[in-house]
Amino acid sequence: MELAEAHIEVALDQGEIRAAGRQVPIRELELELKHGDAEALWSLARAFAETLALRPADASKALRGSALLTGQWTLPDGTLAGERLHRALLALDAYADTGEDGWKAHARATLQVLEADGHPEAGRLAALLEEPDWLGVDFGRTALQLAQRLAS
Repeated sequence: MELAEAHIEVALDQGEIRAAGRQVPIRELELELKHGDAEALWSLARAFAETLALRPADASKALRGSALLTGQWTLPDGTLAGERLHRALLALDAYADTGEDGWKAHARATLQVLEADGHPEAGRLAALLEEPDWLGVDFGRTALQLAQRLAS
């Protein structure tokens, strides 16, 4: 896709990861900037987030497969805002793959720390995680806004 003098590869991955007799679904919309201004990538992601219920995800398929094989997820440490967002997103990836509410609670707690560190969008995300239907357009838009701000 050519957008604002940038070349962005868009791929929809659907299927499943299987390991150790377990399986988890894959439904990923991947955006990769091949060349050009990174703002074009953020702009395209925001456009998708206006109409699709999505969220940024940090776990690679290899990491998800490894967690499936071992039966456990591990989260990295970190004190910088970007590291904390990464930790929260990985916790949501673990929640998506395991269905264990503790992962969602961990993501919420990490986002609350980010909010206390001066990132109000993180507080909005933490509040949305309290809702049964948390994954909606508002979550995706807010998560992208926070990710972009922390990436700058």
